[in-house]
Amino acid sequence: SGRSMLTVEHRGAPNTELILARLAAGFPMLDRLTMVGISAGGYGVAVNAFRGRMAFPGARVDVLDDSGIVIDAEPGQWSEMMAAWQPPLPADCTDCIDGFTNLIPYHGRTMPADARFGMLASRMDETIRGYFGYTGTEMARRVDESVAMMAMYPNQRAIVFDGSRH
Repeated sequence: SGRSMLTVEHRGAPNTELILARLAAGFPMLDRLTMVGISAGGYGVAVNAFRGRMAFPGARVDVLDDSGIVIDAEPGQWSEMMAAWQPPLPADCTDCIDGFTNLIPYHGRTMPADARFGMLASRMDETIRGYFGYTGTEMARRVDESVAMMAMYPNQRAIVFDGSRH
């Protein structure tokens, strides 16, 4: 067919580890760190926030996840995602391997009271919806469920826009 196969490598976790090590070496007395990620990077900061807290144990670590919408995939797709991404899930989050939304209560339990976890999302985000294979209605339902779960914790909030833009 003349087509070549595309190989995708997910390098966010090792890159985050290297960046945090470099920051910790250069700014050992840092008292505040804000981790920001957009789209796939949003998923990265949601998963890797614990690494920021480990690199700067005395610092306030805030997270802003822009369009890496914390929703669950269908079970078969979730296991494929985990195999491809191989994310460094926090050792003390034993149920994080079971679904992405399990990060919400994990952050609620482990983030200091003054730290913040924020998420920006479009209710029917066409990019994330396409990746997960959800209809607009299903996507909106899942976003609303995640937002309601986040609202249970005083240091987590989401800003959700109606629409489908990513």
